[in-house]
Amino acid sequence: LSLSIIMANKYNHPRAFYDAYYILTKLYEANNSPMDSLTAEYAIGLLKKGAELSNPNCCFELCRLYLSGEYVKQDTSMAKTYIYKEYHGDIESATRAWNNIKRCCYKEAVKTKTIEL
Repeated sequence: LSLSIIMANKYNHPRAFYDAYYILTKLYEANNSPMDSLTAEYAIGLLKKGAELSNPNCCFELCRLYLSGEYVKQDTSMAKTYIYKEYHGDIESATRAWNNIKRCCYKEAVKTKTIEL
């Protein structure tokens, strides 16, 4: 984690922002504890910085989080913004990805019973 944070903050390495976010979330998952709001804000900040540097993993994860409302206020418009950014203007691919991620988020919501059929 510390190496990813150094690579992200000191060298502005796009993938390091996602790696730091990923490791951070996995640490909380491994301990079966929810992420506190301060850590979640930091983690989302990592993703946003990575997305600014056009890291596709950061863009995809931000899309997923905004679509599901996990760690952030649910915002479909922001979710769409990030998935289209991931595909660098390739509208056809971005639209396909958008439809897939919506379907996956819906299935996950049904599975975890955060949405009713």
